[in-house]
Amino acid sequence: MRFGPLALTAAALLVGTVSASHANLITNGDFENPALNSTSSFGSTAYQPPGITNYVYPGLTGAALLASWTYNGGAGLIDTSQGFNAWYQNTSPSGFSGVQYAFVQSTGTLLQTFTSALGGLTTISWLEGSRPDLGSVNGNESYQVLLNGTQIYTNTTSSGQNFLSISAIGTLLSGTNTLEFVGLSQNDSTVFLLGWEHRL
Repeated sequence: MRFGPLALTAAALLVGTVSASHANLITNGDFENPALNSTSSFGSTAYQPPGITNYVYPGLTGAALLASWTYNGGAGLIDTSQGFNAWYQNTSPSGFSGVQYAFVQSTGTLLQTFTSALGGLTTISWLEGSRPDLGSVNGNESYQVLLNGTQIYTNTTSSGQNFLSISAIGTLLSGTNTLEFVGLSQNDSTVFLLGWEHRL
């Protein structure tokens, strides 16, 4: 399994697997799609600053579905392949492979709905990192993770945190499930997220 980033002004990587079959339940868990350096159109609800190609808020003006993820408010994608980036300046947090990850900023949310043939207690794992302290913005982001509306994890990341592997236990339903990352900070803080998996 390959981990990449996702951002909350802290970050994580998500990739879904089940039991011995290791079937991938989460689509685009490494957030490599769409490649920000090769596309500039994200729909009418997306916001990409003029002249900027290395980050986008897919749902800044409302929920937007992009490559199976729904982005609300301050949630989006970062591309680390193009040098200087407003989220971390010259050096992205380390501890992941790939070039893109997601972020959750302030009270933004990121979620995906998926289907599982199996139900029961499951372990969810992902990568969590954060934005450095840049003065008026930082990576001290409080966030929670919900599985089917039940909180399975909460944390406040530290500014400048490299990607770490995080795990939590929740209940997977046989049928439709929703995994959600919810920002809780009122200030301009961000967590980065990447690659999750789950095991029954």
